[in-house]
Formats: sequence, C-alpha cells, structure tokens
Amino acid sequence: MPTIKSNQYSLEYQDSGNGPVVVLIHGAASNNRQWRQLHEAYRDQFRFLAPNLFGYGETSVWPSDRTQTILDQAGLIETLCSLVDGPLSIVGHSFGASVAAAAAHSLGEKVQKLVLLEANPFPLLKIEGQEAGREEIEALWKYIQKHSPRGEWTLVAERFVNYWMGEGSWSALSEERQQAFLLALPNNVHEWDTIMNMDVSESMWQGIKADTMFMRAQQTKQSIIGISAVLKSYCPHWQFQEVAEGGHMAPMTRPDLVNPLIIDFLNA
Repeated sequence: MPTIKSNQYSLEYQDSGNGPVVVLIHGAASNNRQWRQLHEAYRDQFRFLAPNLFGYGETSVWPSDRTQTILDQAGLIETLCSLVDGPLSIVGHSFGASVAAAAAHSLGEKVQKLVLLEANPFPLLKIEGQEAGREEIEALWKYIQKHSPRGEWTLVAERFVNYWMGEGSWSALSEERQQAFLLALPNNVHEWDTIMNMDVSESMWQGIKADTMFMRAQQTKQSIIGISAVLKSYCPHWQFQEVAEGGHMAPMTRPDLVNPLIIDFLNA
C-alpha cells in the first residue's frame, strides 16, 4: 500500500476502484482491511481511499510522550483528502466515525456525504445526562486505565471485546485473531485519550456541512444508543438509520446489511 507524509508522520492507505471518492476510516483496534467487502463489491462505482490510523499497518506509531487529540487523527484524514481535487465523501466506524466527524467539520464543503457508523463521542453522554450509557463506558474506560499500564493486555482485550460483541466473544476468537487484537491494543489507549477529550459541543456537530447519516444497530450498546439520541436532538436534519442485526461490529459481521445502506446514501 502507498504511504504519504502527514506533518512528521507517515500515513499508509489503500487506493482502489474508480468513480467518486469515498474515504473509509476504520475503528479502534482494527485497520483498513475491515472495509474489504465494501471495496470488493463496489469498486466499479467508487474510488475508495482507506487510511490506517496511528499505529496501524505502516502508519506511524503515536509517540508515547504526547497526548493524542482528535485533531491529530483528523489531520491524517485531511492530508489524505488533499490528494483529491474536488468533493468527496467520508465513512467512519466507531472511533473512526468520530475522527470522520472532526475531519468533515474541518474540511467543510469539500465533504459532500458523511456516514457515521456507531460513532463514539462518549463525552456527549455526560453532557446530556445519558446516565446508563455513561456508566457503561466509564466502567470500561476505568478498567482499561487500571490494567493497561501493567501490561495486562489479555485482561483488557477480553473486557473490551466482550463489551462490544457480547460475553464469551473473546474466548470464541481464534488464537490468530486474539494475537492480532492484542498487538493493536496499545494504540487504543491513545484513542481513549483522544475520544474522552474530544470537542463534542452542539456547535461542532451543527457546523458539519456534509449531508450526514448516523447509523447504529438496533441491538447495540446503551452508550451508542445514548449518543444517537443526543445527536438526533442536535441535528434533526441528519438521517438516522438502524440495522436490524450485527451489533456494534455490524460493518464487519453483517456487511450484507450495512454496505447497501451506505451505498444507497452515497448515491442518493
């Protein structure tokens, strides 16, 4: 995959397909390969640019002596978008959806369509009194803060995966997938810093110029349900879509349901 420079960092990305440009931003503890089925099914309709965020693939590892911000991650996306003359669309999942929102806000009218799949700007839960979701996510965050400095990555991975995918999901993964996930977890510690200090003001969301769709699974976590409710009150002009199955990881577990909805929105 090609790489470009973004400030002092290297940014790796995949470039495939032909047509209107769509930037695809992966979630936490994942990488740009999570969009493989979307690439394969629709590369004759769109040109897909799929970056690896900090620490994934050949993109630079985030320096441990600096606190990562949403603007740092969004800066990678803005650099990638500078390769494109004219308008484009952005699709992001989970942490990647929050990065997508920040990038779309900065890029203004260059971004025509924005798809936020299970976006996770968690500070909204506290600001708007979504207590059930706030308690869930703060418990997970505190657990990660306790065990990651000790290098207890297997404990962190089990709690993280079981929270998002259901009890027993970690033990059900193959050893190969478990090892890949463990290697990605140090990146996720920085991503918690990023998301928990993100600007989530109402004016930020309303300042996004793109035609926007927020998508979540019907049976997702209470934290995401709460975020969806807050954003619906802030931005009633957005489209809000529910996927019948798949939970938080529906873009990977049920691409047959998610991908057609993305493409229909991009084509609308």
